Amino acid sequence: MTVTGRQLVAEAERWFGVPYVFGSEDAPHSWDCSEYMQFLGDRLLGPGIVPDGAYNQWRWCELISVEKALEIPGASLYIGDGTGVGRDSIWHTALSRGDRTTAEARSTRYGTGSWSAVGRFDFGGLWQHIAYGSDEATADRVEAVLRRIVRHNPRVRGLTKIESGSRLVIPHPDGSTSTHAIGKVGEPPISLRAIARRFVDQFWADH
Repeated sequence: MTVTGRQLVAEAERWFGVPYVFGSEDAPHSWDCSEYMQFLGDRLLGPGIVPDGAYNQWRWCELISVEKALEIPGASLYIGDGTGVGRDSIWHTALSRGDRTTAEARSTRYGTGSWSAVGRFDFGGLWQHIAYGSDEATADRVEAVLRRIVRHNPRVRGLTKIESGSRLVIPHPDGSTSTHAIGKVGEPPISLRAIARRFVDQFWADH
């Protein structure tokens, strides 16, 4: 079974609200930052694949820039200077939700949830065994469908953005249709690519 970055984020979001306890081995009732990551890995990839400890997880992943990681759902984020070993090197880890926010077990005060990632992290990474490109490939296909709808409808031919608050009617091969609300009234127009990504996000939220 292929696991995508967005699936990893969706699973992480299911556990928001779990208390943070440093050094806890009592998942899913409590955990610290790296135990949370290990728990997610055990559920989606299988037991023992994601190593224990933020430092070991940092060494295990493929390192990328923080800026890139902030744009990739399911990429990992790390705080530390990368020198030495263990907590002297890397002392915190989180997941990027792809929108410059996190899914993380942050601290005793904050627990598990989502916060801004901007300006907080020193390293980004990609987990092994996660298909980070699959979501974008799916979004490519959804965007292609949207463009075909636009191209064959003379009322909207050439359209590249849709006004927020609009309702988009999608025809299906069986002759049925589905109607989707696009953003909220008053928000800026939304590109077809952004709409495609939202469809993919909603699919994983529903499955």
